[in-house]
Amino acid sequence: MERILSKEEISELLNSIRDGQIPLEEDLEENGPQEKAVQFDLFQSKAKSFELGIFDLILDSFARNFSISLTNRLQRSVMVKRTSIETTLFRTVLDQISSTNAVGLISMTPLRWGGLITLDDKVAFPAVEILLGANDVHRILIPNRALTSIETNILTSIFNDACADLNKAFLPVEKLSGTLLKMENNPRLINFVAPDAQIVKAHFRIQLNNFTGRMNLMIPLLSLEPLKEKFRAKTPDESQAETWRNHMTTELMNAEVSMEAQLGKITFTLRDILNFQVGDIIEMRAFKNEQLRVLVEGKPKYLGVAGVRNGKKAIRLTGKYRKETDDGRR
Repeated sequence: MERILSKEEISELLNSIRDGQIPLEEDLEENGPQEKAVQFDLFQSKAKSFELGIFDLILDSFARNFSISLTNRLQRSVMVKRTSIETTLFRTVLDQISSTNAVGLISMTPLRWGGLITLDDKVAFPAVEILLGANDVHRILIPNRALTSIETNILTSIFNDACADLNKAFLPVEKLSGTLLKMENNPRLINFVAPDAQIVKAHFRIQLNNFTGRMNLMIPLLSLEPLKEKFRAKTPDESQAETWRNHMTTELMNAEVSMEAQLGKITFTLRDILNFQVGDIIEMRAFKNEQLRVLVEGKPKYLGVAGVRNGKKAIRLTGKYRKETDDGRR
């Protein structure tokens, strides 16, 4: 640790500067180029890198569960998909929330801080109309205004579903009791962490009929920090992945598949088939020594010649099947 100057030493230093014994900044510039000072941001405006193991898998699970919940709630086919994850500052998050968004403040017990869920107007307004009984979704117009208190209350059920699905997604690492604390119309009134706190922001795309909107889930990084070890403990290391890969390869090699030799193929009309009688002869249009197609699980893979071996009918493989060979035969 550097020694702190005493009052006498500071006074002596100032007197030396006034007497010209210590060069000023202008004198240094005249004597030659000097290194420039590097600005240091005490508030860490650039968020540090985010690495939390299987957190992205948890978000994908949340998206799948929420898709089902929205589909059941709205009685419409809804698709929710995670698109990206980023870290940013809480004050930046507040600046990016539009006044037309539906905002829900959620708890995430036992995590220390809660989180935010936002739905943009392209999802919020159609959802309100559907919950109110709208039948023709394609005619829903999205107004350029903020949600009213009544519309916000109508969306409460959707945010409650999101909390339940988030609890379910976190079960592999932590048992959450997340609930919706309140809906907020004015983003400026949201204040549950410090402005310079780092936030993990997950982006989701929601497809609702002909409407495509966005949902954001925001959780303070400090809330997730205690779960880092649990996230990593659930992540298989390279040795486990290699063992699993070898196991899968072994099992695949022992899997049973069906194989058949196709004598020929012919097309009939429905009238011809209905007129078939016992004793009718059907010519397959195949020559005696013509190579037959050998199918594996219904897919042509090899060519072969029919014959007999040890008193049983057999096929001798002559090569691999190629579609151009089959086309030329026609």
